Amino acid sequence: MTITVQIPSELEKKLQTEAAEHGVTAAEYARMLLERILASTARSPSSKTPTSEEWLRAFTAWMDNYDPTLPPLSDEAISREEIYGGRS
Repeated sequence: MTITVQIPSELEKKLQTEAAEHGVTAAEYARMLLERILASTARSPSSKTPTSEEWLRAFTAWMDNYDPTLPPLSDEAISREEIYGGRS
């Protein structure tokens, strides 16, 4: 099956860069991403809890979208006082 999708030039550049880093073409990388996303959302109707493999695929897909340039949270930002404020 062939599907044509129009994407903005910025997204195309990012896709090409990511594909090159993985040593595949942009089309192949887009197919891999799509497979990963669909595999992480495809669950059998009888199963409410994801299997270990489904969880790992979903986690891997989520990690692939992580931006390592984001700064970590400060100790103050994750302190009990900051999280709960004036509540006890």
